Amino acid sequence: MTFTEFIAPIDPILFFSDYYEKKPLLIKRNRLNFYNNLLNINDIENYLLSDTLSFNDLKVLLNNQLVPSSNYSNPSGSGIDLGKLQSYRDNGALMVMNNINRNVKKTSDFLAPIESELKTSFQCNCYLSPQNSNGFKTHFDTHDVLALQVYGKKTWAIYHSEEYLPSKIPNKETVFTNENDLKPLMTVELEEGDLLYLPRGFYHKAFTTNHPSAHIALNYSIIFGYKLISTLGKELHVNNFFRKTYPSSGFEKEAYIKQFKKELIASIEQLTTDDFDKLYQIRLDAVKQVNQFQSSTITLNSLLVRSNNTEFFIQNNKSNCSLKCGTVSIILPINYSLAISEIMNQQQIMVKDFPIEGDKFQLQLAKRLVNTGLFSLKPQID
Repeated sequence: MTFTEFIAPIDPILFFSDYYEKKPLLIKRNRLNFYNNLLNINDIENYLLSDTLSFNDLKVLLNNQLVPSSNYSNPSGSGIDLGKLQSYRDNGALMVMNNINRNVKKTSDFLAPIESELKTSFQCNCYLSPQNSNGFKTHFDTHDVLALQVYGKKTWAIYHSEEYLPSKIPNKETVFTNENDLKPLMTVELEEGDLLYLPRGFYHKAFTTNHPSAHIALNYSIIFGYKLISTLGKELHVNNFFRKTYPSSGFEKEAYIKQFKKELIASIEQLTTDDFDKLYQIRLDAVKQVNQFQSSTITLNSLLVRSNNTEFFIQNNKSNCSLKCGTVSIILPINYSLAISEIMNQQQIMVKDFPIEGDKFQLQLAKRLVNTGLFSLKPQID
């Protein structure tokens, strides 16, 4: 599917000129199967029962409160207890499946041509709600959202934006507010096949009434202008001057700053459109690696390669150990502590060489490491 077909009947030129980063857009289609090749309710139910579902890609909310993952984990803490998870669903919990395009190939394949056309990368999250339920409290996001209704109905209340294209949040509590303090903009009901575009900064809340709902939120991988500047900074090492140390003290400081400005301005003025495209591509490639589909076909002969070289930390508690690496956090059984330390210190390792007893547990841990992006899967070695 092309972006023109995806955004139809709105013309793409009109979308980018009148709506993109400016105001919300609702597209009503009256076509129940419009997103069937992207994801449907059967795909979602199958995914919730699959062994590719991991703690890092699942959030459970009950009465607007995040449920600790330990509440629906198996006794060892190494995986999700599907019985416990179903119990939360029966009691009206909201299931948030993050990065579903990394785990469901059908979804990844559907989005691939659109990502290529727009030169972007989507993070794709799926929200499965029972009837008469609320999701998150009224809030705004720091990323644009395309909400695609794939099953049932959901109501969105949207308020006038008091934030101009926010990119960072100093205090996470500031994204939530009381809607009584806001000016309503529109209230819409999404039905299967409908699309809602919501620029970042617009306060909103979503809830179901007498219909269950499943919708996908496509989050643009937006490359802000200031991020191009930071990428440019890393490329300036070719300039002899920028390899000099900043004189934090001493009489040379003023002269250094004067020359710094001169060299920086000269470097920027020399940039061509192709140079800017290259800076953009550098940022985009890093995001694509995180969002791309991860094959669930992991065997004992699979070779895993460390894809996140950030320093890691392991903290042991009485019954489990916690692995933290950048923004990734994984809870594992306490007897995995030494094993996960040895694995994380390897640049590449075969699953059968994991220092853990039992094929089942080696495969289970391998899938979690791949699903969280800490390792990537290389072609199988026969």
